[in-house]
Amino acid sequence: DSLFFDLGEKSFKKVIVRQGMGLKFRNGYDLVGSLSISPELVVLSGPKGILDTIRSLDLGEIDLREITGSFVHKVSLKSPDKKIALEPALVTIKGRLDKFTEGSFELEYKVINVPSKAIISTFPKEIKLVFQVPLSDYDKVSAEGFEVICDYRDSKNNKLDHLIPRVVKKPEFVSAVRVVPNKVEYLIKN
Repeated sequence: DSLFFDLGEKSFKKVIVRQGMGLKFRNGYDLVGSLSISPELVVLSGPKGILDTIRSLDLGEIDLREITGSFVHKVSLKSPDKKIALEPALVTIKGRLDKFTEGSFELEYKVINVPSKAIISTFPKEIKLVFQVPLSDYDKVSAEGFEVICDYRDSKNNKLDHLIPRVVKKPEFVSAVRVVPNKVEYLIKN
């Protein structure tokens, strides 16, 4: 008496390990820069039919609420299916957490792609940028680190009756930048 199971041919596949949405931080803290994951790729082995459905692996839920600075943390990866093996099953994450605060600036913007003979008047003349910044980098932020443009051609092509301010330059340590107002009224004379 024997039982036979067709498990399919064993295959191998390399996939990237992603941060996912499972990182938990202390209230008011966030990741400064990006999270380093080592190794970035893991080898999965198992039935080809299952491997073909897997594009990446998420780190899963990681509680970092006790951390307030730099960290190195070992994370066990969970297999997406009991028939799939992982190699390695353990990765190392590195990063830095800092307390974040909100900052803002009143800033002039540039209007680009206006026809050469046209004169454009805009309202308001300045917009407000609101952003998140690590507390340790707050003193490094200045209005000169930002650039905001409004593209007249984009508004015309999309049949809009206003301009859309876009941030085209910002310090790398600044995040979650909002533009207030998010529309600029204009009049154009040809």
